[in-house]
Amino acid sequence: MTRPEQAEDDPELIVLAALRDAGWVFRPWVEAGHTLGLAGSFTDRDYTDAVFIADRDDARAVRLLADQPGAKGGVVWDFSGSLREVVAELIALPAPHTRLAPQLVIAKWP
Repeated sequence: MTRPEQAEDDPELIVLAALRDAGWVFRPWVEAGHTLGLAGSFTDRDYTDAVFIADRDDARAVRLLADQPGAKGGVVWDFSGSLREVVAELIALPAPHTRLAPQLVIAKWP
């Protein structure tokens, strides 16, 4: 558990807590029985935003669109960097269904 004074010194924790309060779900990121870090996601009807955090200097965020009638979904936005950079880019990402939101599928998601 993070002490309140730690959160004040850690802007990433404040933002992650705000994401959690906005409906994001966080859980351990586990592959092949090994915990690799923390994963968080927010899903709406036809998109999912996700963040994968290995450590302070290694994080990745993606936006995925669900399959639509006549169109396959996939990754429409992807950013990797430090946790601070990834959180900043994720917050700056235009909301889905808005004019500036990314909608072109750039990769498939496994």
